[in-house]
Amino acid sequence: MKKSIFGKVGAAAVVLTLVTTSLVGGTFAKYTSTVSGTAEVSVAKWAIVMKENSEALADNFQLKLKNENTNVEMAADKIAPETYGEIKLAVNGDGSEVGYTYTVKLDNKNLGGAPIKFYKTKVAGANGAAPTFSDEVTFTGTEATMTPVHVELSKVKEEQTTSIYWKWEATDDTTEGITPKTGTIGVSITAEQYIGTPTP
Repeated sequence: MKKSIFGKVGAAAVVLTLVTTSLVGGTFAKYTSTVSGTAEVSVAKWAIVMKENSEALADNFQLKLKNENTNVEMAADKIAPETYGEIKLAVNGDGSEVGYTYTVKLDNKNLGGAPIKFYKTKVAGANGAAPTFSDEVTFTGTEATMTPVHVELSKVKEEQTTSIYWKWEATDDTTEGITPKTGTIGVSITAEQYIGTPTP
């Protein structure tokens, strides 16, 4: 029995619809939106000033140990047994826009043999008595590194100070005074950007 002409036309229509649908799906684009612009690069300012007794220090600065024991009578700008004093350092990061870490180092290789010891802590004496010192600075060879100080961004406008105290303890040995010497204590201050430990 022959198929109806209408059946053939219907089948052809279905095939044509499927072909057309596939073509339409591949021809028309999807909706898209695009925006473009720029990302600003603004570098944080680094402005660190090192000081000693409020005076700004330049590279290759020179400090002089100044005696604070007025009970020792001697020539000005000299040191001797029972003299003591303070090296007062400061780091100013007021103009900086990042936190920083600073480290102070000492080097006594050119001290000239004077038996001076350095300390981190000073306790004022009562009723005019001489101060006492503690937390002696430990040297490895000729160098000593103080504990690094971390200054977070919220505190960069606050000047940070570090005091290192020194004293020449009295002994019966006058050898150092018989042949006076001139020595130097190396002092360096290094500041670098503070990068904290990531939180787990």
